[in-house]
Amino acid sequence: MDKVNDPRFNFDASPTVDELIAQQGKNSIKDPRSLLGDFCPEDEPIERFLSALREWRGVRTTLDLTPEAYHLAKAVACERKHSLAALVSECIVGHTKSKRTNGLDLGVSAAGFPTFDGGVRRTHSDVKALLDELEEVDERQ
Repeated sequence: MDKVNDPRFNFDASPTVDELIAQQGKNSIKDPRSLLGDFCPEDEPIERFLSALREWRGVRTTLDLTPEAYHLAKAVACERKHSLAALVSECIVGHTKSKRTNGLDLGVSAAGFPTFDGGVRRTHSDVKALLDELEEVDERQ
């Protein structure tokens, strides 16, 4: 590849895929298993990996608060010398540990995912029965 079409020397270069492959000395992948990494021991629990992954990614969540809620939370956080994120986390965890919310027992799984228990567990056959019932109603109409 000449320097005119080489992105290492020309910002406006637009080499073809074949030119890039030739420049980088890469070949196509014959076996996708060659891409597998060996970074996580098989005997290590997945929860530990997921926890590390969230830490590496610096998990962030955007909350859409009303202006009133934002200003109140900001004032309380300032008073306690906490960040707004720490205050919101503390309030959510404290509330869910101490109470049931709207009949749902909120919690967090070992893998860090939010969970809730609405009391009544529904099975596949429960859902199928409801769908069959709805289908019968539709047929009658």
